[in-house]
Amino acid sequence: MQVFIPYASPFDTAMALKGDRRFLKQIQETRQILSAIYDPTRGYANHPVTKMYKNHTQWLYLYLMVFEFVRDNNLISARFTSFCADRCRPEWMTDELCDQHKRRLYTKNPQRYPHWAHLGTSLENWYVVNGEVKKYINGKIILQNKN
Repeated sequence: MQVFIPYASPFDTAMALKGDRRFLKQIQETRQILSAIYDPTRGYANHPVTKMYKNHTQWLYLYLMVFEFVRDNNLISARFTSFCADRCRPEWMTDELCDQHKRRLYTKNPQRYPHWAHLGTSLENWYVVNGEVKKYINGKIILQNKN
């Protein structure tokens, strides 16, 4: 379960993922995350990605809308909605986090994303929960030194 953000702009992200099977998965998984936030009795309520977006539902909803507009080839609406999303972008959505998402996408499909090869590969999924970056590999949290 992941909301990929190789770019802080939802429009740029949607265009980067368009044509990849992950594009439609973003719509499905974003809907599941929003459902888990609004109805904690549903699945994924305790997933780190749900916790990550719990206080950023406006941005996440706009991200979803951008993907739906791009899917329907309504690029004018997608650009405008992305512009609105930029106004409520979570503060933790940094270049470092976006680059990590590029590494994950490159790792998953190097033929589709060769332009991110210079960033290297990574098996880690990063989630920002309560201001702290939590790193997971294969669904298991990586314990980090706090020196």
